[in-house]
Amino acid sequence: MLICSFLTISQYAVSKSYFVWPFTWLILGETSTPFVGIRWLLAVSGNKESKLYFYNGVLLLGTFFLFRGILYGHGLYDMFKNYSIWGDVAALNMVAFGLTLAYGLNLIWLTRIIAGVRRSLMKKAKPQ
Repeated sequence: MLICSFLTISQYAVSKSYFVWPFTWLILGETSTPFVGIRWLLAVSGNKESKLYFYNGVLLLGTFFLFRGILYGHGLYDMFKNYSIWGDVAALNMVAFGLTLAYGLNLIWLTRIIAGVRRSLMKKAKPQ
């Protein structure tokens, strides 16, 4: 179902040339999603102290920072830089507003992920 949805939406976006670049940076932002799922799975199975949990957290931080922090921010900047091209379409203004709010949420989540990795590093630094 998820793959079918992705293929349908991506084909439509590319074939109709609707927000192709925003679609690209938004879908790349989902690169961090598997690490969130793995983290949850490890946590509920009682493996919070494992090396896999720690390294998964580092990968989550790296992908989240790169794709949802840096690339998403660059995409928003580029989108608003080209406002004159799409700004007259009211529906696209609402989309841009929603994307901006989502970026704010991503930044909040990023600070929480950083705090979690810091806590994990502090635990490892303490002598046993």
